[in-house]
Amino acid sequence: MSKITDKIIIPFEATEQIQKIVKSVPDFKKEVENNLKEEITKIIEVVLLGAISLSSSDIHLEPRETDVRLRIRLDGMLHDVMFFSPETYRLLLSRIKLLAGLKLNVHNKPQDGSFSVVIQTKTEKAKEIEIRTSALPADFGESVVMRILNPESLKDIEQLGLRKDLMEIFKKEIKKPNGMIVVTGHWLWKNYHSLCFSKIYSKSRN
Repeated sequence: MSKITDKIIIPFEATEQIQKIVKSVPDFKKEVENNLKEEITKIIEVVLLGAISLSSSDIHLEPRETDVRLRIRLDGMLHDVMFFSPETYRLLLSRIKLLAGLKLNVHNKPQDGSFSVVIQTKTEKAKEIEIRTSALPADFGESVVMRILNPESLKDIEQLGLRKDLMEIFKKEIKKPNGMIVVTGHWLWKNYHSLCFSKIYSKSRN
């Protein structure tokens, strides 16, 4: 069972089941709907595992006037998954805030936090995925965005196709203790997710 901590541990059996079932957004919707009567911890696990199985980069929960929309981002585009009732969303929001270390009684200010999803496997070492979480006040309640930082989606610098001279400059610059590197391109650019490089990514560096 999951505990109210900064980490969710998902057993192998649950992971295997979701990965077999969820192959598309409609599959994802059906699986979440099938678990709506389960405990709120189970619903959160299905939402996170489903999004991770589809290689989603982030999960959006957006309150509207009469319901709450669940969307995920795939290849730069947001896709509607389903709609929660306000009552279910209140429970989801409380659980997410607890996991991410956000204040439950603050509703009118933006908050940022994080937690981890530990996915157990049958043969390999358990995989830990960081979930960066933001809660933002909106017209009909707090919206939530969960960024999925899956290590498997990180690109190595050599995979970016930079010219040799630019590569040398780049490697020199990322060794500096501070500064900023700007990678430009339109928002659907195929290397959008390459902003997190495997050579510089770590929990201790932002």
